[in-house]
Amino acid sequence: MTGTRRNARRVLPDSDQDPIDAAIERRHSHRALRRRLQLATRQLEEALGDRRDLWARLEELLNELSGTREGEYFELGFEHGFAAGRSDVRQRSPNVRELAARLKDVTIQTGIPREDGLAALLEAALSLVVRRPVSHR
Repeated sequence: MTGTRRNARRVLPDSDQDPIDAAIERRHSHRALRRRLQLATRQLEEALGDRRDLWARLEELLNELSGTREGEYFELGFEHGFAAGRSDVRQRSPNVRELAARLKDVTIQTGIPREDGLAALLEAALSLVVRRPVSHR
């Protein structure tokens, strides 16, 4: 569980369920899938017998991977949504909105830190604003 989700549990001290899990459950019931997973887990543990620790180690690694990926999806989704929201605030021509969306997508897809992407965009904007003196020969 990520630090954010672990701390979120403190918001609802009377609840045993993680608030994020509760919200997802309200949107999409996974009862049938959870029952199938519980059955498959019991069958696997029975088949492993005294070697159940192998399943526990595998499950721990799978949970770690899943938690990491969930966090990465959230961060990337937030960045895309935030950038899209900011670019949509300005009601410009379709060409300007399209360019803003393309710049946002390319910047996020590079994988560089947000601050570095912003610095690169500002540098590009500055190069468009600063005019070089025209030589009069």
